[in-house]
Amino acid sequence: SSACRKVFADRLYFMGRFELDPGHAEHRSPTSVVLRATDWFPDRQTPSSSNSLVVLKFMKEQVQFEREIKQRVDFKLDPEFVIPVVGSSHDFEQAEWTADLQE
Repeated sequence: SSACRKVFADRLYFMGRFELDPGHAEHRSPTSVVLRATDWFPDRQTPSSSNSLVVLKFMKEQVQFEREIKQRVDFKLDPEFVIPVVGSSHDFEQAEWTADLQE
């Protein structure tokens, strides 16, 4: 059932959705790390999608995250050339996000 699937997902995946690829980071810098993942609930992406292969970018500083999101909007970056943002930490409860990062 979908309720049973959610219980397992909450326990197994980052934020109850993302199965992190056990391989190396796609990108690492002093301020961020990018990891491949499978989104087991891609319909929750914004906009909703059927694409379950995603990358997660974790940024050290909130101001850098906000700057990157603003630049993507201001410069209208083409999703054909730049991976689009289909969700962010703002889509989750802050306490839950912080707790999952600790694990």
